[in-house]
Amino acid sequence: MVAVCGTALAQRLTILNFREAPLSQVAEFYQDFTGTPVTIEPAAYPTITLATSNRLDEVQTIALIETYCASNGIVFTHSPTGVVISLDPARPVVMRPSYVIRRGNAAATNQPDAAMQKILEEYQLEVIRRGLPPLPEPDYIGTNAP
Repeated sequence: MVAVCGTALAQRLTILNFREAPLSQVAEFYQDFTGTPVTIEPAAYPTITLATSNRLDEVQTIALIETYCASNGIVFTHSPTGVVISLDPARPVVMRPSYVIRRGNAAATNQPDAAMQKILEEYQLEVIRRGLPPLPEPDYIGTNAP
């Protein structure tokens, strides 16, 4: 509650929690929150993962959503009739598979991805340099871990 000139003004505080949400869900929240009509241009948009631990006021909430989307190549264009959400033509969106899909693919192939393979190889060399016995090869390690 904020008091201005003896009048109390209620201020909405918001905590955001979008986990791999489709843009339509974020746009619906934005529309309900701002009271502004929102139109989404047809395109393949990335999912949105945006969560806050602190409460944000109205201005901070709107700024955070727009800034986060802009950093991912999604533009909010304001007009007198509402907001149009579209892809930034100057910035292509790279569609990265979600963690669940990446984890499922790694489990299905029973092979670590290339980045993990490189890290394991570097670690194996470091272990050998220190005079320790080499680690077992990944092919021989059981993969029943959760």
